[in-house]
Amino acid sequence: MTRKYPIVLTIAGSDSSGGAGIQADIKTVSALDAYAASVITAITAQNTEGVYGIHPVPAGMVSAQLEAVFCDLAPDAVKIGMVNTPEEARAIAASLEKHRPPHVVFDPVMVSTSGCGLMAEGAMEQIVGTLFPKAGLITPNLQECSTLTGKTVAGIKEMEQAAESLGERYGCSVLVKGGHSEGDGMTDVLYNNGRTVLFHGKKIDTPNTHGTGCTLSSAIATFLAKGFCMENSVQYAKDYVTLSIIAGKDMAIGHGHGPLWHQAKGIGLRDAQQRIDRWIKQYGVRYFNELTNMAVLTEEVGELARVMARKYGEQSFKPGENQDPSEEMADVFWVLACLANQTGTDLSEALERSFAKKTARDSERHRNNIKLNRQ
Repeated sequence: MTRKYPIVLTIAGSDSSGGAGIQADIKTVSALDAYAASVITAITAQNTEGVYGIHPVPAGMVSAQLEAVFCDLAPDAVKIGMVNTPEEARAIAASLEKHRPPHVVFDPVMVSTSGCGLMAEGAMEQIVGTLFPKAGLITPNLQECSTLTGKTVAGIKEMEQAAESLGERYGCSVLVKGGHSEGDGMTDVLYNNGRTVLFHGKKIDTPNTHGTGCTLSSAIATFLAKGFCMENSVQYAKDYVTLSIIAGKDMAIGHGHGPLWHQAKGIGLRDAQQRIDRWIKQYGVRYFNELTNMAVLTEEVGELARVMARKYGEQSFKPGENQDPSEEMADVFWVLACLANQTGTDLSEALERSFAKKTARDSERHRNNIKLNRQ
């Protein structure tokens, strides 16, 4: 029996510490149950404290890697990160023009978390002129947005104006990331098909933010590869990044800005898996097809769980021809497990209560139907 996973190609630099770049992208795509392919644009010597050396990969070798991946794997989405030289930009643009992947997400990485410049002279002009028009989404942070627009971008109004300006200029969607804004809150601004959407959130008190931008853009690309629309892909990617930051906020990896914990989705799932397997056999997959039932399942896990329930409500959970229904349900439950962990909820107990409520509700409905039939 064959099974096809979405394929996401990441085009980026290598981070020797493993927290950002290609390494973060592969971890993210894999954690979100897709297949990651990679094209390396540069080898960097870096860790959580800084970048100590950058060796760009020759443009010819970048082209060769791209051709090898596109000709055989046919990626469903492409994420672009660090592009170090003008020659690399031209090589990537030519490959995108030739193969035309369905989705391209470009995170225009100009400066590392530690403040090191990551582009050679002239690279930005080539990127703006050749790669932005081929992207479906670009994801600049506030500093990068200020550079691209030539204006200081700090407040929400300025972010909205910048997102619309860049989107109209390059014919793509734009996500202006507000993670570097002042204060306890943060807002990201998405301009997509003439519509502006704001994503609000609270900052998490932790120094472990190395690779956050890479993780977000590769997560967006993964959800696009799975067939979600742009707005929902951004929301679900942000949910995943939030969970990953929370899971890694107290980790001690390195002495500087530590990484996220990309395996956050597995937290809490192991303890509940046996009961989940039993419930699937007892109640069947059809029980989970209804959005109302998903709301019942998640009512004690918190508001973020309801957001994710709406996400899963968009999909059909009827088993596909080549898909094991228990595998479909595992995808649902790892999300609930993450959310339960985040909100301090015991997933097994919450689900037991939810099933008890569902059983009681179904019994009451059955009794009422019997009464109606007798009348």
